Amino acid sequence: MQLNHTTIDCTHAQTPAQVLAEILGRPAPQRWGPFWVVETDNGVQLDYDEVHHAISCRGRRTLRR
Repeated sequence: MQLNHTTIDCTHAQTPAQVLAEILGRPAPQRWGPFWVVETDNGVQLDYDEVHHAISCRGRRTLRR
């Protein structure tokens, strides 16, 4: 099994995606559907999703034990 992406909820998706891309020395985030995507050196995509509601600290989980 290999992680290929994760979704990050935030209120202004483009800004934190741009900041992370700059910190990591990666190309500018690309828009894909509702997401701003930052791709890491190992191919993992960080998909920033803009939401307009309270954000839970628990996060989303797609894999269960």
